[in-house]
Amino acid sequence: MKPDAASRVKQAGHRDERTFARLIKGKILTESPQPKADVIDRERNTFSVKSGAQKWQIFLYGRNRLDEDAGFGAINGIGKLLVRCIDAFPETLDDYRDDKPKYKKRLRAPMRAVRQKLSRPQLLRGFFHKSLFNDRVEFLAVKNGDIFHVFHKSDVLDALCEHVTAVNSQAHGAHQTPEQKVVFKFGKPEPKTLGEIEMRNDSKAHYKEVKFWMHKEQTLLLLVSNITPCKKHPCGKIILHGSAIEKLS
Repeated sequence: MKPDAASRVKQAGHRDERTFARLIKGKILTESPQPKADVIDRERNTFSVKSGAQKWQIFLYGRNRLDEDAGFGAINGIGKLLVRCIDAFPETLDDYRDDKPKYKKRLRAPMRAVRQKLSRPQLLRGFFHKSLFNDRVEFLAVKNGDIFHVFHKSDVLDALCEHVTAVNSQAHGAHQTPEQKVVFKFGKPEPKTLGEIEMRNDSKAHYKEVKFWMHKEQTLLLLVSNITPCKKHPCGKIILHGSAIEKLS
């Protein structure tokens, strides 16, 4: 995404956070001591607010960020494996561009190892918990049109871990290299892509960084289909799902 487009997406996300905060009579956490928390209400409930953008960037981390974050290390070595994905590439973008097939081949083994770890339900749950909620965030609020859908994190993690499968990407052409990503799939008979873990090597600004993104429509479809019942909030622009109904009553 070009810088101006990324800036527009970021600004739209901040507008959605402000709108949600007004609806629940809460406030924006501009300098949150609880990473991933965007909004807090009067009862001290914390919310991660996901905007109406088609794709959410859940994280974009370089080597230092992963080395310093003990949370990823605690998920049975997921952090170290993501660092191995980063270390599969040379120091400079120019060196990578000089021999892309060589370095893409080097990425296959660590990316395959990440997928193997995330094929275990307990580790998959730990990864989603760390990535989406980071310990103390309680609720996920997803904007769709003018409506915010609110879910408690336990329901979100249950739905993701029950219905999502981690697979590696495959080569679909003569010049493509397999096992360059971990792809999260759900649904039958034609599985849908919920999100991906991939490497960002497209520019000097984002060289050797691990990106995890999720597709808004597919994620919301999975959550709404599997977290019931639902109830409209008195403000008219929020729908509570599952255990969020009782917890936010």
